[in-house]
Amino acid sequence: MHGIKSNFDISVPHCNNINAISNVEKAELLASTFVKIHSSENVSLKAKQSRDNTLAQNPGVTERRVILGDDLDLPFYVFELRRASLSAWQTSPGKDNVCYSVLAHMKDSTLKVV
Repeated sequence: MHGIKSNFDISVPHCNNINAISNVEKAELLASTFVKIHSSENVSLKAKQSRDNTLAQNPGVTERRVILGDDLDLPFYVFELRRASLSAWQTSPGKDNVCYSVLAHMKDSTLKVV
């Protein structure tokens, strides 16, 4: 066995001169990087302007609506939403820019949030 000795180094993730060695440090680094990447500030100027225009055209869209007790406020199950989205005609999206096909492809956990 007179071969060349190989040295296999395991890379250590790092960001901003901080090395993540333990699993907790790696998880925190991953989470902070994920938040930074998916931040609303990590978009182009055109996207920010579009978002601002949408918010200006739809005041109160980010506020929770007061439940008034009419029929549209009745609770429903995820399977009912899925069944309705699968059987609906594929029309152009409404004011929320969401098509039925988008709802049909969402996971149940996402639909619960919707």
